[in-house]
Amino acid sequence: LIEKETDKDFEKGKIARVIYNRLTQKIPLQFCSSVIYILKDKRTLTYNDLKIKNPYNTYRNRGLPPTPIAYPSESSLKAAAYPDDGSYLYFTLQKNGTHHFSNDFKDHKKNKI
Repeated sequence: LIEKETDKDFEKGKIARVIYNRLTQKIPLQFCSSVIYILKDKRTLTYNDLKIKNPYNTYRNRGLPPTPIAYPSESSLKAAAYPDDGSYLYFTLQKNGTHHFSNDFKDHKKNKI
């Protein structure tokens, strides 16, 4: 999941922290990369895609997918083993290709593009 959510090494530790925090709090991960993995065609995700019944859909299923969705790079493995500190629960893609990380839903909604 980390590998597919960002290609920016400096963000991977924060994304790993989001995963750990959401798993600990029993919040669905809701990672778009898991739904993209299900789709056979390359296209923009729709809200209907988030409802697909599939064990890899982290919008419908709690916890991690049954298997990895990509071959992880060394930086993703390192981030998974040593996530950044923080209480991040959300991240939003920004126009510049980086992500905004937030601790609460209100801040998350404010930073959606």
